[in-house]
This record gives sequence, C-alpha cells and structure tokens, in this order.
Amino acid sequence: MSGTVNTGQARQLCELVAHHSDGALDGAALVDSVRVPAIATTAPPHPQVVACNTAFAEMCGYTRDDIVGGTPEMLQGPETDREAAHAFVETLREKGRATTQLVNYRQDGSPYQVSIHATRVTQAADASSGGPIYVAFEEPIYTDREAVIARDDPRAAATGVENILRCVTNLSYRRGMPPSQWAALRYFARAHEGARNLTAFARQHQVTMGTASSTVSSLVNKGYLVKHAFRGPIEITEAGESMLADDPMHDIVAAFAEMPLDQRVQASDILAELREQLDCDGGG
Repeated sequence: MSGTVNTGQARQLCELVAHHSDGALDGAALVDSVRVPAIATTAPPHPQVVACNTAFAEMCGYTRDDIVGGTPEMLQGPETDREAAHAFVETLREKGRATTQLVNYRQDGSPYQVSIHATRVTQAADASSGGPIYVAFEEPIYTDREAVIARDDPRAAATGVENILRCVTNLSYRRGMPPSQWAALRYFARAHEGARNLTAFARQHQVTMGTASSTVSSLVNKGYLVKHAFRGPIEITEAGESMLADDPMHDIVAAFAEMPLDQRVQASDILAELREQLDCDGGG
C-alpha cells in the first residue's frame, strides 16, 4: 500500500505465536498479555469475538463489552474491501493463518487502515465455543507523516520490546516453567563440567546465590536436574533433555530465521546497544 507504513509489531507477534506448534494456547490470556491491538475469535466463516484487549478497544473506539460477543464485521463499512475480507477469512479457515489489510471503521464512523495478522491458537474444541480459537493481532497503517511522528516517540519502540517480552513469558509458562527455569535448564545442558555448579550459574546469570539455589532446587524437584553431593556437579537428566525439546527459545530462533540476513544483523546490533544502554551486565 504505497505511501503508508506500520511498525510490524503485529506481524512479528503473529509469527512468534504461530511457531508455538502444540496448539494449546489460551486465546483470551494471550490477547491480554500483549499491548498490540488483539482479539480472540471463534472459527470462521462466522467468527464471534470472545476476547479483546484494551488497545484494540481504543483503536476502534468501542468498549470491550461492545466488542466481545459481536463479530469483526461490525468494524466494516462502505470502503471496506469485502472480497479481501472474505479471502482473509477463507485462508484463515483453510490454513490456520492469514494476513490482510483493510479499511475498518471506528464507532464514530471515521475510517482507518489496519494491518491484520491472524493465527489459530487452539486445535481442539474450546469448551465455551465448541470449536478452535483464533487470535488476530492488528495495527493501524499510518501515512508516511504519521509514521514519522509515531516512530519519533521512543515509547513506541519500548512498547514493542515489552510486547515481545510478554509474549515470550506467556509461551514459557504455557510450556510448564517460568523463564528463569528455562534459562537454568539451558545453562546446565550446555555448561562444561567445571561450570556446572551454583556459583558459576549465579555468576553467569547475575543472580544471588539464594535465587540460583531456589531455581535449581525447583528443577531438581521436577526431575529435570540432579545434584551430586553438596558441592558436586549439577547434571541435566533425561527428563530435562526431553523438556528442552519443547524449549520456547526454539520459537524465537525460528522467528529470527525467517528474517532476511540484513534484518537479523540489524536486530542483533539494536539489541546489543539496548543491553548496553540498560547496563544489563551491571557494570555501573
């Protein structure tokens, strides 16, 4: 769409969620966990909204109570491309994932262009709806001038980072553990023998010995790690190795792998600079 741009956050979130391949995400919880406008719906061809977040309500001018229970068609109007909308719904129904750009309408009747990226998040029938659930991440498409104004605000970039962190945290818990335990399991799976101890782990992850001990104890209790004697090495078990096969980090790697090389390099540079600016290594 010439002369218009958006930040791409909706697309990135959809790609990340789509790589969560077990088809068991809670659509409503996922919608609430991000700040990009998002809704959860029942299956096409006649989807009904079962959840939406505050950002979505603010984008279109309706209240959440107005939206939940309705259909996405309530946002369409005279300039909405009905053929594109129908094609989007059919693709989503057949393939489980779809994207489109449409002109939608706010409650006050004013039109806005929006980029929509949707994916199926549950394969099995949902108890409340009787069918699978889909989540759509949406983002207004700005004119070039509007985009310059939006991107000049550092809060927009900060919100994008926060959205990704929320999504990754959500994936981690959905797969059975908080991010700190996943990080510990990865560490002890890869560390050389001399570094498989609490002191080295705490130093590497810049946490206190108490925090490190609590994290490791939780993994030992779950059967994913085993600790040999008081100061002996900490080893990952077969159950731990099996758990790592479902590591949410795989989703992040896959999302980066889909990016062109120049974008990956740029992203790495930006993240490294952000880490330094935030003094994540505690250098003072």
